[in-house]
Amino acid sequence: MVAAAAARVLEAPLDVIVARKVGAPFNPELALGAVGPDGEVMWHPDLLRRLDIRPEELEEEVARQRERMEELTRTFRAGKGSLDLAGKQVIIVDDGIATGLTALAAARYVRKAAPAGFMVAAPVAAPDTEWWLQREGVPTFFLQVPEDFWAVGQFYEDFRQVEDEEVIALLAEFPASRPADGRSAASP
Repeated sequence: MVAAAAARVLEAPLDVIVARKVGAPFNPELALGAVGPDGEVMWHPDLLRRLDIRPEELEEEVARQRERMEELTRTFRAGKGSLDLAGKQVIIVDDGIATGLTALAAARYVRKAAPAGFMVAAPVAAPDTEWWLQREGVPTFFLQVPEDFWAVGQFYEDFRQVEDEEVIALLAEFPASRPADGRSAASP
């Protein structure tokens, strides 16, 4: 929803990059890792250490998230061919960024595609996450980086899950071709 709003304002096409969170066994919303669109897995070493969890303990969850990511990519990008980001300006838009793992996984994927430039944008992000993404060399644009950040949902009146059908409908609203200036908005 946020990515679609950004694409409308920028008069840019909208596409999707699917990255999946690898949640903690006791709290699936707490990202201990993320699977990128190319299958690369990245971990949050500080959280793993603090919670005394080894990545090997999460192999089944990684496999589930890879499978779900592939399924969503087929569903959302049906008939579109591969995503061509080379030489384009890309804005990776998220509804909010807590640990930053899915955003970083998407950013690494985009960086490998040799865009003219890219950034991660969101209405809200955790302070540590902003620092971490920038340390990784990922340009960011966040409207708010509040010190009292606990979860993305605390900054929304309505933070319901966006259903797959809604994503498909939003993607259908935007032209498949890229404008001459090569701008693009995408959501992880």
